[in-house]
Amino acid sequence: MHRPHSILLIEDDHLLGRLYSHLLQESGYQVRWVTSARTALKALAGEDTDLILLDVMLPEMSGVEFIERIPGRASQTVMLTNLDHARLKEELRSKGILGYIIKSDHTPDSFLGAIAEMIAKTDGQLVRPNRQSSVSL
Repeated sequence: MHRPHSILLIEDDHLLGRLYSHLLQESGYQVRWVTSARTALKALAGEDTDLILLDVMLPEMSGVEFIERIPGRASQTVMLTNLDHARLKEELRSKGILGYIIKSDHTPDSFLGAIAEMIAKTDGQLVRPNRQSSVSL
């Protein structure tokens, strides 16, 4: 039996955190939602995680700083942000992140589609070539 994919959601906005957590759980993912980078670092030390969804702007450290603390896990990390800046994307790309999702560009369905694409990449599966990617990097 295949276990559900586990996702660590790091989002300090409570409305978005509840929304993303609910959407992901309803889609069959095992979700742990935390609101701080410090709590997330502790969670990563103690549990297996298939995918990390990381808000770029957190109160105690930025998403970029967080990535620097988990270099071996950057390839499992998808950044969540409303900042669509080329310099930020390039900096994150250089750190080896998996993807970059602009929050305001997604409906709940397209958000779930983007997450499914990222999970497929972490599983080593190919994303269908005829489907336009909803994740930018």
